[in-house]
Amino acid sequence: MSVTLTKEGNGTVEGTGEYRVGEKIELKATADENFKFVGWYIGDTKITDKNPYTYEVQKEITITAKFEIDGILISKITFEEETVSLGINSTEGIQLKYTVEPENATNKSVVWEVDNLDLLTVEDGKIVAKGTEGTAKVICKALYGEARAECTVKIIDGTFIYTPEDLINNFGSKATWNQTHGWRDYSNYYIMADIDMSGYEYTTKDITFYGTLDGQGHVISNLNINETTRYVGLVKNWYGTAESVLFRDVDIIGTSYDVGVLGGRGGSGARVINVGITGNVTGKSEIGSFFGGVYGSVGFTNCYARATLSGSSRYDQGGFVGGRMDSCSFTKCYFSGTMTATGRVGVFQASESNENSSTRAVVENCYYNKDLFTLEVAGSR
Repeated sequence: MSVTLTKEGNGTVEGTGEYRVGEKIELKATADENFKFVGWYIGDTKITDKNPYTYEVQKEITITAKFEIDGILISKITFEEETVSLGINSTEGIQLKYTVEPENATNKSVVWEVDNLDLLTVEDGKIVAKGTEGTAKVICKALYGEARAECTVKIIDGTFIYTPEDLINNFGSKATWNQTHGWRDYSNYYIMADIDMSGYEYTTKDITFYGTLDGQGHVISNLNINETTRYVGLVKNWYGTAESVLFRDVDIIGTSYDVGVLGGRGGSGARVINVGITGNVTGKSEIGSFFGGVYGSVGFTNCYARATLSGSSRYDQGGFVGGRMDSCSFTKCYFSGTMTATGRVGVFQASESNENSSTRAVVENCYYNKDLFTLEVAGSR
């Protein structure tokens, strides 16, 4: 009759073999360092915790020796980031970072799982995408004990921006030429870290942007653009989406019309969501924190600007948009800042008239700092 010994946990067993019915054999379990033997089991039933154990053979059987850690178990696992993004074609992958508590846990070993193997693989905490967009959860579990943690991984088809050089060289780099409409970019770009542009000068991209710039909650600070042409900003024309990014302490300068942080002009269908701007924007006319002018309606949601707008002309400035020819919509937005213009100005969008009235903007649940922003009726041009 066959007696087969197996184990759960760290240790060794002795006693596996072929025996006669009625023969008494000795089963022995030896725990590894930092582990202890807890008992002999048939299935889920514990038969004894004796070790060595004398067993009388009756039939073919499998008996399992169970070991458990003899010390302090991991009580908590924490990922450094609970949500991470991974490029759809990232062959190098990224290493997930985590910590375990307590620091003096006896055994800090963990095991890894992923809930969707069609999207990515995980090995020792390193994740690699398989070429399909989607979202998966990576689970890190203590090898011993109940502690576990989950990390959400977004597999994204887009260009990742980590550094000032990436923003300068890679943003807008996917634009393609159209004989009728010029350079257009429909791609998606993702800010992967806070970026300090101090010491760098950014040049406005001569493109029309239809894609998405997703800041993922990061900050771009000290963005400096200084140009003598019309249409000054990240791009000349913005028809795409900007979301979840703060532009802090910008200094955007143009000597002509249409100056704003995102684009010289915003186009119909453009959307700006959860974006903030602080700093200075300077030009001649049609000056706004986000866009200089507009070609059609642009929508803003949950955005704010604390900016100083300066122009050599006394006309056409708006807290968000300096253009007055097409209406924009503003929902849950805030402006606090100053303007040098005195005619055709508006808290969020430049006015249609010299009396600073009759703007066609749709404004809902928005507010501004009246102590910093005042409207004065303009004199002659």
